[in-house]
Amino acid sequence: MMETIRVESADKVYEDNGVAVQALRDITVSISAGDFLAIAGPSGSGKTTLLNLMGLLDRPTRGRVLIDGEDMGPLSRRERARIRLQRMGFIFQAYNLIPVLTALENIEFTMMLQGIPERERHARALALMEELGIAELAGKRPSQMSGGQQQRVAVARAIVHQPPIVLADEPTANLDSKTAAALIDLMHRLCEEKGITFVFSSHDPLVLERAQRLLYLRDGELVREEKKG
Repeated sequence: MMETIRVESADKVYEDNGVAVQALRDITVSISAGDFLAIAGPSGSGKTTLLNLMGLLDRPTRGRVLIDGEDMGPLSRRERARIRLQRMGFIFQAYNLIPVLTALENIEFTMMLQGIPERERHARALALMEELGIAELAGKRPSQMSGGQQQRVAVARAIVHQPPIVLADEPTANLDSKTAAALIDLMHRLCEEKGITFVFSSHDPLVLERAQRLLYLRDGELVREEKKG
């Protein structure tokens, strides 16, 4: 399979009150197009940091990140934002919905930035909301939704434009087991049918069980990798 993301010999060091904290140590990971992969490990192991490097939301202190073979290091902030808009979808643990927009408008937002015509983005957003069982939320703003409802809207926003890569930080957080299972089923189907690459960071046994590849981090280091099937 074609390599779509490569993190190469990456370190990440943060400053915390003047003290250097090493979040990642010499990480090399290759993600192939169509992977359904989960990053596992205890809290503080570096899962979210690694996901942020893959999503170009942060830069490594040492090493590099390549998307489709292109080194992202030399790119400007604007160029990195363009790649995120065109090629990635994000599911954040904190939802990151826009408070003044309705659920429908939040789901349409990325497509609007991409210049997709209003009628088309409206139809695609409504169809996905029906599939996820959240059509009744279309006119509600985030403050009017439960945490689980906000999470499903955030997931819909991430996948509605069918980006080649979806990065998800604890995507089933705040969801009951039935809704979480339906969500993972939907993303697995999109992976198989559309070839979308999914990379999760997660503690959820349901996510880890369904993942086709598992990366285990501990103290910022990649300690084990498993491939199923």
